[in-house]
Amino acid sequence: VALKILLKGESSPVDFSVGRYEIDDQNPVRPVIVLRDIKVSRPWMQELASDNIEGKSIDIPQKLVPILKMLL
Repeated sequence: VALKILLKGESSPVDFSVGRYEIDDQNPVRPVIVLRDIKVSRPWMQELASDNIEGKSIDIPQKLVPILKMLL
């Protein structure tokens, strides 16, 4: 998954990519997604993503699981 985003106040786009991801929907009450190998073109955002997002379980609504599986 790769994104190029032009954030307000930035002069050039920020590149954001996820090398691997896992969707765990075995627990229907609490499905999660885990993002791995995150790369961000801004060093401070890379550090933020590495410390707070990468490898962590992120809750997702059950109704979004089929859509995410289709898109990702």
